Amino acid sequence: MVGKSKQIAIFDVCDTLFRTNTTLGFLRFFADRMGDAAASAVIRRWTSRRSPAFLAGALAYRLFDQDIARTRVIRTLHGYTREQLQAAGDDYVRVELASQLVGPVHERLCEHRRRGERVILASSSLDVVISAVARELKTEWVASELGYADGRCTGKLVTDLTGRKPAALAPLLQDAASLHVYTDNRSDRALLQMADCCTIILPAGSNGRRWAGEDCDYLAL
Repeated sequence: MVGKSKQIAIFDVCDTLFRTNTTLGFLRFFADRMGDAAASAVIRRWTSRRSPAFLAGALAYRLFDQDIARTRVIRTLHGYTREQLQAAGDDYVRVELASQLVGPVHERLCEHRRRGERVILASSSLDVVISAVARELKTEWVASELGYADGRCTGKLVTDLTGRKPAALAPLLQDAASLHVYTDNRSDRALLQMADCCTIILPAGSNGRRWAGEDCDYLAL
């Protein structure tokens, strides 16, 4: 979907439009759907706060900025077909994600759309999830891309948008007259620097710190 308006609103997805990490949510949903006990065990190992693997992953992220837990859980998709993953992405968004919707942020998105502005979802979550969300919301999108070989998932990302959204969005922003960014994510600092207006989402339970500066609008949930 290609819009014509030069007024553009960009929305992060996880903990901005929805109260969840959609990568983990989808991986759990998919493992359950496929009855993949081994994948479920891997996901629990790397996400349970009492697990040594979780503690090792948290330490690696803090010291080296390497999200090894994310890498390991995405590997559980290895060997599944593109069609299986895309169908599951559609069902995950329709069946589970709708209950996690953040009403005030969705209202903002709808208002931009009513004014005839372009709306783009920009997420480091998986493309099979974000493309399905975008179809539901009738928006454009960019996301991290899963790799495939001979039609089957490699369990690895060929493009990871974490901290790299500006480059992925560049082809869509060439004619932008103004840019409004909505995010809760500190890794989006480079994207915020490009924006004319910023709305920072402060999820429930956050410390409420105005980490992006006083020039931004803050929306506490």
